[in-house]
Amino acid sequence: MTTQVNNRTQRRILIDGTKLADSVSDGIRRFVSGLLGAMRSVADQHPECCVDVHVGSRIIPLAEIDSWLTLPEPAPTGAMQFLRGTLDLIRLQHQVRTSQYDVVHQTMPNTFDTFRRFRGGRLVTVHDLSHLACPQWQAAVNSESLERGLRDATQRNAWFSTDTDFIRQEMISRCGLSNIAVTGAGCDRSLFHSRYSQEAKDAVRRKYAMPDAPFLLSVGTLEPRKNLLGTVRAYRRLLETNPQTPIELVIVGKYGWGDLDEVYAAAKNCDRIHWLGSVPDQD
Repeated sequence: MTTQVNNRTQRRILIDGTKLADSVSDGIRRFVSGLLGAMRSVADQHPECCVDVHVGSRIIPLAEIDSWLTLPEPAPTGAMQFLRGTLDLIRLQHQVRTSQYDVVHQTMPNTFDTFRRFRGGRLVTVHDLSHLACPQWQAAVNSESLERGLRDATQRNAWFSTDTDFIRQEMISRCGLSNIAVTGAGCDRSLFHSRYSQEAKDAVRRKYAMPDAPFLLSVGTLEPRKNLLGTVRAYRRLLETNPQTPIELVIVGKYGWGDLDEVYAAAKNCDRIHWLGSVPDQD
């Protein structure tokens, strides 16, 4: 469906905001939130485009996305919630099919089932191919949904985007894909920038009981595929070979999944390794 805006044809675009309904933050949720925040200014410059966002069981205009960019409360679980979610998915699939969007942007391959009845153009963002490169470090259910999503996108002749040229090359060599654009994930510069205030730095160090010393920083969900074991072992090797080094190791991130006993064992009795858990963006 197209409409006329100032004598120009309006294109209708739907962006997949599935991750915004999650009550915990991870890399893909952060990517989607940043993408939508940046897209608002882009959409303002292109009135010939009408941009909507799929979140939960709803489709909402991009201009109304602000309330979804903060983390929602955890959703209740149980049989009734599962049934309601299934019915919401059916309604959403019907809405996507009948709304006649020109293009859908899937912000991860896993959500292919939501858009299976959509017949328009499709852009799919692929963040990594870890389910192929190192399947032993990936949850089986996630590997399956990623594989099915990539297969579905390929069959529909989708265009692809990814965050790095390394993943682009993997998509070519491992999957035989083409039509791939590299679009860096970027960051929110209002939060993430160099801060030269010693007072602010000292306040953060006091908050987390960190010494006034240089440190290596590891940021990510605590799970097997992040290779924390390699990080901790490499740091312990550094201390063994350079016992006078002033460098500490700081590990930031919430627990995700998998057995981390070997990681904790490798870090045992080392008071120079600091586990900070989940840390607010401001810190």
